[in-house]
Amino acid sequence: VGGAEASVSWSNIKGTATVTPIIQNNGTAFTGGSQTTTQDIDYIGTFRGRAGGAWNRVYLYGTAGLAFGRINYAANTDFRPTGTVQYPSAFSKTKAGWTAGFGGEVAVNEHWSWKTEYLYFDFGKETATANPSLALPPFQVMYTWNTTFHSFNTGFNYRW
Repeated sequence: VGGAEASVSWSNIKGTATVTPIIQNNGTAFTGGSQTTTQDIDYIGTFRGRAGGAWNRVYLYGTAGLAFGRINYAANTDFRPTGTVQYPSAFSKTKAGWTAGFGGEVAVNEHWSWKTEYLYFDFGKETATANPSLALPPFQVMYTWNTTFHSFNTGFNYRW
């Protein structure tokens, strides 16, 4: 049994990581300071194919296709209190990626079914180069985000 599915969901998926102390290029720790990076996703959507098999009232399937979403990125390397400089970066992008997973549906009656599904999302890498908040020292910091996550969904479907 095959078919197609499209979905859009508002989300509150957030991730933050803080590293302290900051490790310098020579491998030594910078005294004081920290580096914080954040990602959050406003919404995600998919256009996917589904293929599987049906037995009695149960349908098991695999699914894969296009994923899209609005992703907010932010980071700051803060050398205070020892230093005086910060390297902030913040931006948002609507990104395309891919998703794949599997799931199952159980028919409740002629029109309704209960569905549960696992999806893996991959929106790839995003990088940004940040300049210092003060002009000195004239260095830059590069940030790289890998946007991947796992999703588990459950709900009801209605068939006309």
